[in-house]
Amino acid sequence: MRRSVYEEALLIREPERHLFLAIPEHIYTSEIEDELLIQNIIKHKHLTILIVNIFKKNVVKWIK
Repeated sequence: MRRSVYEEALLIREPERHLFLAIPEHIYTSEIEDELLIQNIIKHKHLTILIVNIFKKNVVKWIK
């Protein structure tokens, strides 16, 4: 897997930290959840996703 410059720098300077992709719940359920291409990219890139409720300011779902 190819990393960005930011990911490389983070890995060197702070290896205990991990990047997460936060997506608003309404966007995830309407645009991403059932979209096969996007789901395959998420799996291929090994993304950790946080589904968030932007109004209540909390994590609804954690996808690893």
